[in-house]
Amino acid sequence: MKSAFHSPLTVLLAIVLSSCSIQIGVQCEEDDDTLDAIAVSFSDGSRGKVEFVSERGSWKGRVPSTIYVPKGSDKLTFIAIVDDKRRSASGYVTSRIIPEIARKKGFSGFEGKDAIADRYWSYPSTLVIEVPPSPVRD
Repeated sequence: MKSAFHSPLTVLLAIVLSSCSIQIGVQCEEDDDTLDAIAVSFSDGSRGKVEFVSERGSWKGRVPSTIYVPKGSDKLTFIAIVDDKRRSASGYVTSRIIPEIARKKGFSGFEGKDAIADRYWSYPSTLVIEVPPSPVRD
């Protein structure tokens, strides 16, 4: 009686599955350069929450902290609320083209909105959100 572990089908399945795991590992490494880390804080040092929204989705986090968002050429809007829930701020940040990466990779123009073109754009690494002063309590 043959062992199921040595059948050609089992061997083929093992090869396919191991190559998939190798590809997943490569994909994760490639994804590292598709994210921007943005260190977010409030102008007065308060704590709170922020949500970033772009055409690619939305990302929430605490303030102060570092939030990872996908690179993109579109505006990254934000809505922030201070923990006292009486102060908030909103706005947007714009990305810029990364010339040294674009030259190195041979980027030759704006071929449309896709993940490959968006890799050549970067959001600022820090964002200080201006919040109004804390209201005076009676």
